[in-house]
Amino acid sequence: MPETQFTLDTADGYKIHGLLNKAKGKKNKKAVLFVHGLTGHVREYLPSIMAQRFPDLGYDVIRIDLYSWSDKGRSILDVTLKIHGQDIDTTMDHFSKKYDQIFAVGHSYGGPSLMLSDQTQFEAFSLW
Repeated sequence: MPETQFTLDTADGYKIHGLLNKAKGKKNKKAVLFVHGLTGHVREYLPSIMAQRFPDLGYDVIRIDLYSWSDKGRSILDVTLKIHGQDIDTTMDHFSKKYDQIFAVGHSYGGPSLMLSDQTQFEAFSLW
């Protein structure tokens, strides 16, 4: 399963770092955005298992780091749920052009972050 790192610029000068997992040899028209919980990251067990299994089932997996040690990534001390929601919207602005449908999963603190994003951009979402 191909995995690609990506970086998106935010309106306030930060960068959203993430991973995109696709199926090998086919183009999926649907994707799932995984939003981690407080102190979480894209390489945790749950999103990593999703990234391994979902692409072959027809869903690419988009994972973003709400905080990151990477260049211009956000610090956990400098964010709010509202900022998380804005970062989700920035991510969706980028990926909504590439997929017919995007679903979202909010794990733990990722759930309220999704609630403060523009929820109309998702086909459906689940709060874990």
